[in-house]
Amino acid sequence: MAGRWAGPSASIRSVSRISSATSNTPSTKATRCSRRDEKGGRAVSRLHGPEAGLVWTTITALGAAQKVLNGAAKAGYQTPASAFGKDFVLEGEGVTREDVA
Repeated sequence: MAGRWAGPSASIRSVSRISSATSNTPSTKATRCSRRDEKGGRAVSRLHGPEAGLVWTTITALGAAQKVLNGAAKAGYQTPASAFGKDFVLEGEGVTREDVA
């Protein structure tokens, strides 16, 4: 099947096209996250961004795919934070973090 492989540049164009189509969503939601350290101290943050189900997941997954295609991830299983840094989620359009406590 020679000639059917479009290559990475075609894939990146597809990711950009899909990302543009999903990022024009006016609704925003907040997702709360809290964590305790070894001394019992607690930190609480809220992430604000697009609808947390389909839209936010799609935007983030496409951003991760684009980074992988650009060679920004090493081989093997990783979480998005271990692959692209703890603030990767903030790279999504319209995503902000509010530190509460």
